[in-house]
Amino acid sequence: RRVYEYGCRILENVEGLLSFAGMDQVEELRVSTNPSSWMAARLTEFYTENRDADVCFYFMAASVEDIIKRCASGQDQLGFVHVMEPQMQLFQYRLGKNHLEYEELKRVKAMLYFSRHNPLSKARSLEEIPMERLRLVQCYGGEFTLNHYWDLENQEKEELLEQKVSVVTNSDYLMNKLLRYTDLGNVSGDYLSGEMAEKSAEEYRGISLYKDETPVSFGYIKKKDEELGEWAEKFAAFVRQRL
Repeated sequence: RRVYEYGCRILENVEGLLSFAGMDQVEELRVSTNPSSWMAARLTEFYTENRDADVCFYFMAASVEDIIKRCASGQDQLGFVHVMEPQMQLFQYRLGKNHLEYEELKRVKAMLYFSRHNPLSKARSLEEIPMERLRLVQCYGGEFTLNHYWDLENQEKEELLEQKVSVVTNSDYLMNKLLRYTDLGNVSGDYLSGEMAEKSAEEYRGISLYKDETPVSFGYIKKKDEELGEWAEKFAAFVRQRL
C-alpha cells in the first residue's frame, strides 16, 4: 500500500512537470550583434512586424569575441558582426574551433567618423588630420575591433603612434552621445544602406581609411552544419532583404 501511494505521488508530480513544459512552448529568436544603429533599427522593425506572433525575442549587443562565445554555447542562434578582411583568417580559425560558420552578407568601407561640430571633420582625407589631436570612442575593446587593425597597419608611421582610444563602452547610446557632443571620433564600418547614410550625413562626417577599398565584412555567425530554426531563418532573410 505504501509503495502504491508513493507511486501515485510520483505520477502526479510527473504530470505536473509535463504541464509546466507545455506552458513553456513559446518560440524564441535569440540574436546578438555588434553595436549598430542600423541593426537596432532592423531589430525594431522586425519586432513591430511580428509582435502578434507567439515568440519571445532576445536581442543582445556584444563584441565579436563574446558573440562567438554566445553562439558556440547555444545562447544565440545568430550573431551579426563586422570583421576586417586582414582579421578574417584568425576569425575563421576561432569559428572552426567552436564549430561555427560565417555567412558574409555585405562588404563596406572602413570609416573614421566625426560629428559635424568637430573641427577635425573639415579634413578631406586622413593625411590632413593631426594625429596628436585624434581621440576615439569605441564600442568594446579586443583584437577584432576595427580600430585595432588600423593601429597595427599604421605602427610604422610615427605620428600615428599618438592616436589612442580614450573611451571604450558597451553602450551604443553612450558612444553616439560622445561622438555627437565631444571631440571624439569613431572607427567603424560604413553604413549598410543608403537610407542610414542620408539620415546621418547632416550630423556626421566620414573619412575613408582605405579610400575605395571595402575591407569590412558584415555577416552572421551560426552553428556549423545546423539548420536555422524558423524564426532565425526569417530574421536572416529579413536582414538580407533590407541590405
